[in-house]
Order: sequence, then structure tokens, then C-alpha cells
Amino acid sequence: MGSNSLTWFAFGLLIVAAIAFMVIGDPESALGISDTELARLVTGTALLIVIGSSLAVSYRGRGSLALKQAVLWLGATLFLIVIYTYRAEFQTAGNRVWAELVPGTPISLQTTGQNADGGDVVAITADRAGQFSISATVNGTYVEMILDTGASQVVLTEFDARRVGINVDELVFSVPVKTANGETKMAAVKFDDVDVGSINVSSVRGLVAKPDDLGTSLLGMSFLKSLSSFEIRGNQVILRR
Repeated sequence: MGSNSLTWFAFGLLIVAAIAFMVIGDPESALGISDTELARLVTGTALLIVIGSSLAVSYRGRGSLALKQAVLWLGATLFLIVIYTYRAEFQTAGNRVWAELVPGTPISLQTTGQNADGGDVVAITADRAGQFSISATVNGTYVEMILDTGASQVVLTEFDARRVGINVDELVFSVPVKTANGETKMAAVKFDDVDVGSINVSSVRGLVAKPDDLGTSLLGMSFLKSLSSFEIRGNQVILRR
């Protein structure tokens, strides 16, 4: 049977299916399948016949080539099915690789199992110095911060405070704070939002340091206490909302 004959056969199949729709009326009760499923079955069969007939004509006399290409397409299809089936595992592995390549990048972890509470879980990998340098956002603005459990609040440098929209010139530096360089005074503020990866905390108490008093902004306890938990596992810190 030639390609044209098979094409006309497929076309005839569609016509027969259309007639069957009108005769059967309710395919779900008669055949056990819905209208949509029956339509997909008929259309898919007709399309398979048309494509198959075209390929049969194209590869006439070249059976070995047709077999090789069929095997390649089958392998590619199986590969895509495997990737799709285990997409969560591949994403987790990719996140771990990315965390090692770019320390400080918050990586969202999936919560699975009976103990999963549906909350956001974020992991940050320590840098080569052993510090947790975190890429966070404050009031929607990117800020590079260091995780510091010894800091009672989130603390921004004067430079970062200006970047997130705080009018530093109007602040009153009246809060006494002990730092590694001695005692100083900082200004009390409140941040609209502090985000670390998928974790968002609103209305966070914080401090702004005087110029040159602080080298890097700190992610302190006013953020961490709002989480359900946080823990250090090896070279990673795990934050749970």
C-alpha cells in the first residue's frame, strides 16, 4: 500500500470516527471512554498512519538506516522520560552543585515525607573562610550579608542602608552596641521585608551602622528568631520558615 493510499485510509478513519460519534452518542457508557479520550485515540491513530506511511516510503530499500534512526529516536525518548520522571532528584543534585560553585547562594530544598510541614527550607553553603556569606534582599534590594548569630538584630552598613532606601541622614545613632572594634552606637530601624531565597520575613527590627563602623552587613537574630528553626550541618546552614 502506497503513501497516498495510507493517507486516504487515515482520512477515511476520521470520517468513520465522526459517524461513530453521531451513532454512539455517549462513548463513555458504550465504550468506557470519554469523548475527549476517543477523539484523541482516533486522531492519534490517523496521525500515526500518515507519519508512518511517509516514513515507510522515505526509507524504502534502506531498512538498516531506518532501524538505526528508530533506535536513536527511541533512546532519546526514553532519556527524556527518565529526565522528566526524576526531575526532582536532578534539580536537587543541580542545586547542590550550584551551591558548591557559588557559596552564599540560597538554595531552596524540597520538604518531603511525613515530617514535611510545607514550609520553605533554604540551605546556604559556607565560603572557603568558613563564613556563611548570604545573598539576601532587604526591602527588595540585593544585599550581601554574613550570618551572625551573635548579632541581636539585622545590621546594615551605612552604604547598604542607603541602597535599600533608608534616609541615613535623618537617623539617630543612639543604640549602644559592642563590636569587635569596641563600643559604638547605631540607629534603630525597621525593614519592610528581608528575604533569603524563598523565605520571606516582614517587619524585621534592625540597626544601621555609622560610616566605617561595619565592613559587611549582618543577618542577625531578629531575622533568625522569626524562623521555625535554623541549624548548621557541616558546611551548610539550613533555614526553615
